[in-house]
This record gives sequence, C-alpha cells and structure tokens, in this order.
Amino acid sequence: MRSRGIVSIGKIIKSVSLSVIFATSLFADDGVYMSVGVGVNTRSDSDITSNGAATASFEYDKGHFFNAAIGYAYSRYRIDMEVFNSQNKVGNIVLGNSSAQASGTAKTYAQFVNVYYDYPLDDVWEVYAGVGAGRARLRLDNVRNESANVTIANGDDSAVVYQLKFGGAYSIREHLRLTLEGRYFRSGEMTYEDLASHTPFNIQRDEQISFGIGLNYRFIME
Repeated sequence: MRSRGIVSIGKIIKSVSLSVIFATSLFADDGVYMSVGVGVNTRSDSDITSNGAATASFEYDKGHFFNAAIGYAYSRYRIDMEVFNSQNKVGNIVLGNSSAQASGTAKTYAQFVNVYYDYPLDDVWEVYAGVGAGRARLRLDNVRNESANVTIANGDDSAVVYQLKFGGAYSIREHLRLTLEGRYFRSGEMTYEDLASHTPFNIQRDEQISFGIGLNYRFIME
C-alpha cells in the first residue's frame, strides 16, 4: 500500500511538472517582440487656470486611440518603447455654473518606455501589469466656444507623462498573442494661448483611461 501511494504521488508530481513546463514553454518566448492595439479612450475634464485662478474646464466626448510598441521579452519580464496616439472631441466648455457648446479636438501624441511583468495562468492565458514614463504632446485643434462664436485655442504643448497598464493575453498560436489591455495615463501641466483674449492659460493635467484590443508577436532568437 505504501509503495502504491508513493507511486501515485510520483505520478501527480510528474503530471503537474509537465503541465507547468508545457505552459511555460508557450509563454516563455524570450526575444524581440512587436505589438499594436486600438480601442476606446476617455479623457477626464481639463481644469483650466489663468494667473493661478480657475477659470473654466473642457469636457470631452469618448474617443479612440492607437498604439504600437517594439521591445524585448526575457522570462516573465518585458521592456519596450511605445507610441500612443489618442483623440477626443471637445463637447462643452464649463464657465463657472454655466456650460457652453464647444467644438474642436484634443489630440495626444506620446512616447513611453514601459516595463512589464507577465504571469501565465495556464497553457494559453497569461495576465500582465506594467508601468511607463515618457513625454506627450497635447494639441488643442481649433477648439471653439460655439455659443459665443469664438476660437479659444489652436496650438500644442508637451509635458512629462506616466502610465499604468494591465491586461491579459491569449495564445492564438505559437509566438502570437491576442491582448486585452487597460491603461491609465496622466501628464503634467501644459500652457496654451487664449486666442480670444490673447492671454496664456494652463491645463493642469491630461488624464486618460483607455481599453483596447491588440496583437503581440514574438520574434524568437534561436
């Protein structure tokens, strides 16, 4: 009886070990990789200040984004360089207790360096988390107060940005993954010119949350 128990335990350990090795072999694709993604982007209201005092805020409609990256994977860790472009229509301008209809677009062009940790769940699924930092340019493209029939801003500025990322990946076939990813993005303060009054104003931060779908392909070094 004792020998049978030992044999059974040995079989269990062997089967578990083979499962772990098999799952790891699918996801441990060390080497260069490329990824692309698209999705929905939401942008928090932009608080506007002038001479240190709050004056207004921009409210945005839902928009979209595109991102692409190239990087290197080693074991469960990855590092990459990413470009991220997003845009949202300006829906309203809030002035005190009143709101005015607006038009125009807020466009972000950002570059990041990201690091990730990948954790395999089984032979086809893994989850991951990442952090990144870089620089972004926010363009206010022909932003107008339609109620007053005036153009407020038509320019750009840049600031340091950081982001937090989380997601899951599904192995479609060897070296190719389908990804589902979320992102929190935040920048520092940026300055623009009010074209109506010809005075500068500041946007305190550019803050975005996005969810998207993408592909990740590993170029394995034999």
